[in-house]
Amino acid sequence: MGLPRFIKFSKKQRCHLLSSKMSAWFDTPLGKAVQQAEVEIANHIMPTRFGYHLLYCGQGDPDKLLKESPILHKFVAADAPLKQSWLPFVYGEGGALPLANESIDLVVLQHSLDFEENPHQVLREAARILIPGGTLVVIGFNPKSFWWVWRLFHHQTKEAPWAARFISPSRLSEWLSLLELEVEGCETGYYLPPWQGLAKGDAFQRFKSGAKSFFTKRGAVYVMVSKKTVSCMTPIAPKWRIGRRRFLNNPKPLVNKEQI
Repeated sequence: MGLPRFIKFSKKQRCHLLSSKMSAWFDTPLGKAVQQAEVEIANHIMPTRFGYHLLYCGQGDPDKLLKESPILHKFVAADAPLKQSWLPFVYGEGGALPLANESIDLVVLQHSLDFEENPHQVLREAARILIPGGTLVVIGFNPKSFWWVWRLFHHQTKEAPWAARFISPSRLSEWLSLLELEVEGCETGYYLPPWQGLAKGDAFQRFKSGAKSFFTKRGAVYVMVSKKTVSCMTPIAPKWRIGRRRFLNNPKPLVNKEQI
């Protein structure tokens, strides 16, 4: 008879284990091909975003992803230094960042929401530290892609990337709107099936270019860009004070006029 185990992994430990597996998966030919597709999309976004501070959270190679960004101060927030990055490191988790309110110009979440225990809290923290008008870039796996079919056959696995959440862009846009983040655009990438053999060679380069125009929103990964909205309304203070003349002309004054 099997006995229950005394030691069980918590949700936080499972998320950390999946993150480490995701880092190892990025070293495979398929992982490198997917990451290259994300870098190609990011190269069109990063040069148009300016500011002083850039924060990166997630899995992958931030040095390649943020190479075209003109922002000089780039740093990584994680629970341990990233082996594949030379960027400065600050200890912190996606759901509890040790940063001041409205202090970051650009936040990049690369597959952070896919493996976090509480993705809503991660988005709230990103919205909190963004300056008004700041930009949030979210990279995740697309459930509206052909990879979703393969995920159905691996729904019980704990291996990356099939154990990821696969949050849809439409649901993510709804979450962002609640945090006063306006979605500017969304682009998908990598349209091949999740086979290691296809990712190795260059025989399917022509198919990749054709699939990009035919399957516009069916890429395996998506990159969504949103901007923190700024309220243009000027608050008007309520008129709590009562005019002296109006007060004195009260037919039933509470105090004697001569004593005022």
